[in-house]
Amino acid sequence: MVSFLGGGFGFDGKGFHTDPVYGGLAGLAKTAHLEWKNILCRALDLPDSSEKALQHAEAAVSLMMTQGSVEMGLDGDFCNIPDLADQKFMIRTRIWVKRMWLSLPAGPGA
Repeated sequence: MVSFLGGGFGFDGKGFHTDPVYGGLAGLAKTAHLEWKNILCRALDLPDSSEKALQHAEAAVSLMMTQGSVEMGLDGDFCNIPDLADQKFMIRTRIWVKRMWLSLPAGPGA
């Protein structure tokens, strides 16, 4: 799965306009990686302009064909690999949305 969020998966503070489906597809790639160990599954985030993405095409293909992290982002000369961190969270509020309660978590500093 390839997205074009700028190489930082939307966490680098840059503004972007994209379809949230990309996040779901990245999750699907991560799940497939857990289910099928002999298949290479990747969620790759490339620069947000077609010119920059083309400049990184060779590096992108190399990253997709190697063992390692499932999520990788290319941004300039850097390869960004997100790392999950355990965090406690508290339920801040609940709202009623289409016949069900939606609980919104809020972590430290939220």
